[in-house]
Amino acid sequence: MPASPLNIIVPLTMSTPGTARIRPSARRKACIACSDAKVRCDRSQSRCLRCRTRGVACIYPGSTPRAETEATAPTGDIAGPSPAFLADTFAAETPQPATPLSQSLYTPAQPVEPPRDHYNSDPLICNVDATAIETRWLNYLVSGDNDRPKVIPPGTIVYIRAILKSYVSMVVSGLRLPPFIHHTDSDGSVVMHPILAQCCSLLRILSVRTTRSDGFSSELLEREMARIFADYASYDNKTMLSAFQAYLIYTMALYFMCGQSQSQALRQNLMNLQQLAGTSVSQGITTAAEMNENRPEWRSWILAESKRRTLYVMYLFDNLLCANDSYPVLVAVELTGLLAPASRSLWEAKSVGTWTKAYHQHMASFNGGGLSIHELWSLPSGCTQVQISSRRERVDSWVQDLDTFGTTLFAITTASHGH
Repeated sequence: MPASPLNIIVPLTMSTPGTARIRPSARRKACIACSDAKVRCDRSQSRCLRCRTRGVACIYPGSTPRAETEATAPTGDIAGPSPAFLADTFAAETPQPATPLSQSLYTPAQPVEPPRDHYNSDPLICNVDATAIETRWLNYLVSGDNDRPKVIPPGTIVYIRAILKSYVSMVVSGLRLPPFIHHTDSDGSVVMHPILAQCCSLLRILSVRTTRSDGFSSELLEREMARIFADYASYDNKTMLSAFQAYLIYTMALYFMCGQSQSQALRQNLMNLQQLAGTSVSQGITTAAEMNENRPEWRSWILAESKRRTLYVMYLFDNLLCANDSYPVLVAVELTGLLAPASRSLWEAKSVGTWTKAYHQHMASFNGGGLSIHELWSLPSGCTQVQISSRRERVDSWVQDLDTFGTTLFAITTASHGH
């Protein structure tokens, strides 16, 4: 049975000249940094989570110090150390999560994150109106000529609320990722970005403290959100996506966990969230290959698809807030032409080989490119029967291999637009 990160068995090794013999131990001691700070250490075999998120060297008693270069934060990450409250504030009085760290998706991964330019091997293109995404909050105040109100049935609003709340619960539990974060962020294929990893860790810690003080939890979340937003203009493409995803999760957590449902702070957070979304989209949200109806590079496709899914979740949350505050709910015309969520075979593929085979099948099923989100909306007036039949056939092909996220979005658009 594999050893838990909290109870690692260190094997006895033969010593070589100039190398100290490692003493066998049934339980590894905390690293020096955590021991000096009198906080809990997860005793990870490489570097503990606290040292990794703070960007400091992680040295265990009796071991050889690791090179300082290993403790340096990767380029593009937020400058400065992680806030001390992630460990120091809670260690002495917070009960440990019920889920063992060895079973959590957020256990520090061993593989090294690939170079960031690896994500740009297939350039990303912005094919939607990023400025309209950034300023969507203005629709609450000023009506425009292109506004298209839609009616979302009350039962569908309840459904949207339950779905979005479940996404926050997934992050809190640590057992699953919400379906807008790709599985490679947690399965060891790449290292989860520190912004996103910190978001997951913080919410898990706060989940056992919400009964004490919602205001206390809100303050900590707001501090971390302000830190993310302060430096967003300097983020690279991957970091920008992680910041967008983390800020979205924080905003929904404030709404569902801390009761921040009707406040100026929530509105300001939504404005900041839309700014992050627009900036992320402006860096590209569709691969050049997809635009040309060719097969993209896998990693570039993951980045683009994750952006699209995260953007759709933000719009669902926007719809929920508008409906609750009696604002008009508007069709997202600025997203016209954006690809709808990809099939389950593509999103859940575990290897590039499996994904490549699935993508070839996808291209064979969709002549003229993949299904766009506007094809799930109400048909414009004046459509011929041939056009109506063609769209229905494309939607039917798309529905055949949906994951839970695609099914959710299809159910919501069907209730709001009809087909």
